[in-house]
Amino acid sequence: MAILDAILKKAIQGKLHFLGIDWATVDTVTFSKPDRLVHMMLVLDGEELPVSAKVNYRVDGEELHIDSVETNKRWMTEVVLMVVERKGSKVELPEAVRGMLLKAIS
Repeated sequence: MAILDAILKKAIQGKLHFLGIDWATVDTVTFSKPDRLVHMMLVLDGEELPVSAKVNYRVDGEELHIDSVETNKRWMTEVVLMVVERKGSKVELPEAVRGMLLKAIS
């Protein structure tokens, strides 16, 4: 899965950049298709150590949804969950990679 891990890392970093989040860098991404889990380490400005995040997802047709998020910082988990709830758990994927990515992680 190393290739898919690298693709996901680039896609996540690109999404952060698109959102103007220049204070977070994706360090590593590990994907587990059977568990529908993405584990990543993020380097955040102002944090001494990388932040660990685990994201459980589901694919519904042409849509990617976040089912749960857990980080090693409770306040960060709560903030991410508020954002996910506000967006109805749906993650917008770039059209150019949507089909390929959804097929790979389904």
